[in-house]
Amino acid sequence: MFRSSDADRPLVFPVGELKRYFLLSEGDVFNVSKVRDSIDALKALYGSHGYIDFVAIPLVDVDDKRLRISLIMELDQEQQFRIGKVEVFSSSPQFDRPPG
Repeated sequence: MFRSSDADRPLVFPVGELKRYFLLSEGDVFNVSKVRDSIDALKALYGSHGYIDFVAIPLVDVDDKRLRISLIMELDQEQQFRIGKVEVFSSSPQFDRPPG
């Protein structure tokens, strides 16, 4: 159900954890809104860990004879970003000197 878009790069999170964010399970009726909401939930998960360029691509295979849809989420995880420096500027004098 989940795979990395880069075969040389494993998924950042275990599949079991990713499944918790996906609102459909095997045997459920296909629901586009739930797929969209699941993609949003995965984006929030990755974004909260610094993967701000994350993209989930749903790959769909329709079996008309069995009336089944196979869905694979291809995850383009990109790079993890970290804060390099934080500066606070203020026109208030109380913030111009360190506390204490």
